Order: sequence, then C-alpha cells, then structure tokens
Amino acid sequence: MEGGVMKEEGNRLAKEQRLRKAVYNAIITLSECIVETTTLQRTLNNLDQSSWMEVVEERYLGRMCGFPLCTNPVQVKNAQKYRIDLKNKKVFERSAEIDKFCCRSCFLRSAAVRAQLEAEPLWIRGDEQVKIFDLNAENVRQQQQDTYDVEFVEDQQLITSLEILKIGDTAESDDEDNDDETNMDEEKKDDAHKEFYNLCQSYLTMKSAVASIDEIANDPTVKRITDETVTKMEIEAERKDNKRLSESEKLARIRSKYSQNKFKRPPEIIEAKPFNSELCDKVPENLYQDFKRILSEWCGPETICHLQLHRRMNLSDSENKTVTEAKSIIAQFYAGDRSINKIVEDVFLPPVDNVDQAKQRISVLVELLKPSWRLLERTLNRNGCGQQALEIISTFRLSATNVILEKKMCDLAVAVIFRLLAYCDRSLMDFYPSDHIVSSKFMKYLEQIRCDAKCYFGILSIITNKLE
Repeated sequence: MEGGVMKEEGNRLAKEQRLRKAVYNAIITLSECIVETTTLQRTLNNLDQSSWMEVVEERYLGRMCGFPLCTNPVQVKNAQKYRIDLKNKKVFERSAEIDKFCCRSCFLRSAAVRAQLEAEPLWIRGDEQVKIFDLNAENVRQQQQDTYDVEFVEDQQLITSLEILKIGDTAESDDEDNDDETNMDEEKKDDAHKEFYNLCQSYLTMKSAVASIDEIANDPTVKRITDETVTKMEIEAERKDNKRLSESEKLARIRSKYSQNKFKRPPEIIEAKPFNSELCDKVPENLYQDFKRILSEWCGPETICHLQLHRRMNLSDSENKTVTEAKSIIAQFYAGDRSINKIVEDVFLPPVDNVDQAKQRISVLVELLKPSWRLLERTLNRNGCGQQALEIISTFRLSATNVILEKKMCDLAVAVIFRLLAYCDRSLMDFYPSDHIVSSKFMKYLEQIRCDAKCYFGILSIITNKLE
C-alpha cells in the first residue's frame, strides 16, 4: 500500500516538473526576437496570464515589442520615473504597460491574448490542452460585448401602465413651471397611483398564488428558520425554569444527565520483546575491513613521525625520568624530524562559525572514545590512558567521513590506540609480552568487546609495518 502511494507521489512530482519545464521553455521561445504564428499558437497552450506577462517583460528588457509576433523595437522613454501628487502629498510610480509595446495595436492584441489564457498555471491545471487562440483584438472585444448583453423579458401591462403615468414628464413639468403643479387634478393622480399599486401587487403575488402550502412548508430554508425559532424558544423556556430552581435542584438536574457508573477504558498493555544479549554483542559484518580503511586514513606521516620521535625519547633507563625541553629539541634536531605543530600549517581548514574545524573534529572523536576508554581503564586497572592518547589523536588526519564511529568500532579503536601509546611509553609494554601475545588483562578487554586477537594483531600490522 505504501509502495503504491509513494509511486503515485513520484509520478505526480515528475509530471509537475515536466509541466513546469514546458512553461519555462514556452517563455524562452516567445522571448526571442522572431516568433511565427504557428509557434505562438502552440506555445500559448502552455501559458497562463502570469507567464504571459513574464513574456512581455522579458521582451521589453530585450528592447523588443511585448507582442511576440511583432519585430519592432521599443523606445525607452527617458521620462520621470515617479509622479509627485502635491495635493495628496503622495508619490506614485510611473509604470504603464503600454510603454512595453511599439504601438497601441500590439498592446490591444496582447490584452486580447491574455484574456483568453487560463488564470491557473499549467502545473496546477494538470492536463495539457489544445486550443486555438484568436489573435485579433477586435474579435475578442466583440465577443466580450456579446457575452455581457442581457435579454430582459418585459411585461406588456406593466410597460403600458408606466407609459400612462408619465412620471418623467411630470417631473420635467414641475421643474419648468410651478403653476401647472397647483392646477393638477389630485383625484386623477391618486387613482393612477392606486391602479399602479394594484397592478404591481398582482404581478408580484402571481407566483406565490400558484405555489401550494405544502411546497412552502417543505422548503429547506423555511424548515431551518422554523427549527431555529423552536430551539430558541425551548432554550428561553429552560432558562426561565432554571431561575426558579434552587442550587441543590440545579446540581441534581446536572447530575441526572450523566451516568452514575463510571467505566474507564483500561490502557492497552504491550509486552516488550525478550532481551537478547546475542543481538547486542553481535559484531557487525565487515567491521575489521572498515576499521582498517579508517585507520589507514588516520595514520599519516605525521602520526608515524610522532611515534618514532617519542619512542627514541623514551629509550631511557628509568620510567620516571623527566625529559627536559632542551633534550626534546636536541633529539628532534638530530632525528631530522619536523615539528608536529607544522600540521596546522600544512592542512588548512577554514573556520566555520568562528570554529576551527581541525580542533572540532579532534574533540568529536575524543568524546566518542570516552566510554571505551573508561571500559579499558577499568579492565586494566590503570587510569589516565585516554588523557595520554590525546597527543597521538591530535596527529590523525580526520575528515568528515572518518570522524564518526559506531560503538563496536570505538572499542576497537581504543585497543589500537592503546598499543600505539605503549609503543611510545615503555611502562605500558607489560600488557604486550611479545609481538603477537597480550596479557591476561588485555585479553579480557578483547573478550568484552568480542574482538578476535588474530584480527587485532592484523589491524596493528598496518602501523607496525610503517614504523619498522
């Protein structure tokens, strides 16, 4: 059912787009300098009154006559653009439509064509029509005059009585000579008025005399008015009765309208689906392949240089030996490595909304990895690993496509970054007794995240091969 509705909606949108394009092509065609009569008749079927005015405006902007069949140029008058009304203290804009045509004849022909067009656009009408338009303004004006002519059926008796009265002649005689008014016969005047009144009354009541009483009673308007009148009378009578009742009687009357037994519909109880831990712990397909691709994008030359530099600096006799800034600079000088801070200059990302995109992506990745770091630190019983990894994460080449990770991938990423951290910090190598063996605590973490140790070392080989 939903598929059929979506298909109908897609067909409707495709049809609307096709009709809009047809209107656009028609406007472009008529905006050209030379247009034949057959072309005009064909394209007018796709236009409406608003789009026709767009055609006129486009031709006027091209300094051509607004009527498409005319090839004469239009002279732009260098007249005042605004008219100031000093009496009413207002400013009016001079925008005459006739100025967009070369002559009055073209203006009238354009108005005649516009009168024959539909008011609604083609994409709202829906169906294309084939209609022959009359391009002659005189024929259209004559048809409009014939349409507006109204035929009146006159009553001969009423006309005869009106002619006998001669009301117009009497008014003229009153204005011309006041002496004739005093000499007018009042009795004849009253008789004429009575005769006219009786004739009009008989003429107006002629239809009602034919209609029967049943037809009047069955009239919907009469029924509605009667029902409304009866309802109002009942409401007024009820109000008068309520005024006579006491407060307790009014309350009892209100309670009697409602049922004493309150039946409340119980809510629907929907049973939850049973919890299946296997669905939550299931490792998605192609997880390791996708993370290998992301890790290859992350670890560029900057990350490799950072790991090699800090490993050489960490080759000291004691764990807690402090490396001074001078020794760090000297080691970097002899190593021939460039400063890691150069990455900011190498990869320039413009700020969006006054926010550095490189720093923003690093913060997004750090926030995503925080739950996984807490799980690792709790399993290994070692704190501060996530904070130490910030320096390595800041060297990653992050983009909009590789900065967002799923939950399972975040757990795997933390395990890999922890191995890179152990490469720089010799105190963490206790969790890696040999190249392809991990400690029992770290193996417990891999079991918690459902990661195979063989796949884990296969992912690490991507970086270890570059470090050798």
